[in-house]
Amino acid sequence: PLVDVTKVSMSSQNDGFFAVHLKEGSEAASKGDFLFSSDHLIEMATKLYRTTLSQTKQKLNIEISDEFLVQFRQDKVCVKFIQGNQKNGSVPTCKRKNNRLLEVAVP
Repeated sequence: PLVDVTKVSMSSQNDGFFAVHLKEGSEAASKGDFLFSSDHLIEMATKLYRTTLSQTKQKLNIEISDEFLVQFRQDKVCVKFIQGNQKNGSVPTCKRKNNRLLEVAVP
């Protein structure tokens, strides 16, 4: 439910990744936050913002940062966006560094 969405985080890079953060303790958050990738990031963020505003009468917080925390089940994981030398051309790559860090290398 939209009332369980607390904010949306995205990087300042042109990578298309964004996280939808859910209210801790809610039934929807039992598996944690969601991390998505979209070629239409601005449209997705706009639609989420407008739909949340019309349905809940509350503004959705949108955070733009190259580093943010997401909740995956019981663990808080830092998603960090870095400039990388891409072997895959223009495709971002994700690498889990340890239980607490997910690096996204952006071309």
